[in-house]
Amino acid sequence: MQKFLILFVTFVFSLMASVGFAEKAHDLKLKDIQFCTAIENKNPSGVADVFVNTTERIYCYTTLEGAAEPVMVWHLWYHNDQAKASIRLGIKGSHWRTWSSKKIIPGWSGKWRVDVVKADGTILGSKKFIIKP
Repeated sequence: MQKFLILFVTFVFSLMASVGFAEKAHDLKLKDIQFCTAIENKNPSGVADVFVNTTERIYCYTTLEGAAEPVMVWHLWYHNDQAKASIRLGIKGSHWRTWSSKKIIPGWSGKWRVDVVKADGTILGSKKFIIKP
């Protein structure tokens, strides 16, 4: 499953770059990335970098700037360096907030990270969090 996910993401990045989406996102910058337990009124709630394994869902909340026109980014979720999810998100303005989430299974304690990636595969930023047993 992990190899399929990586191959799929690579294919999508290549496809998007070939039709010009990568060039439209050249000024895109990641301003902020936070992890939280909820989104309330389009803002993060329960912000932390360490969670307990009874937390049911964790959100990755990002703020991006510089998109001159609509572009796509991906949140790539990793648990102990193994790909767990690839979530595509549309950026539709020069200052844009967006988020993705991951349901957490109690056995998934350990080190996590989310990479924020442009259509051409460029990593805009990455942040880590921990889930304690």
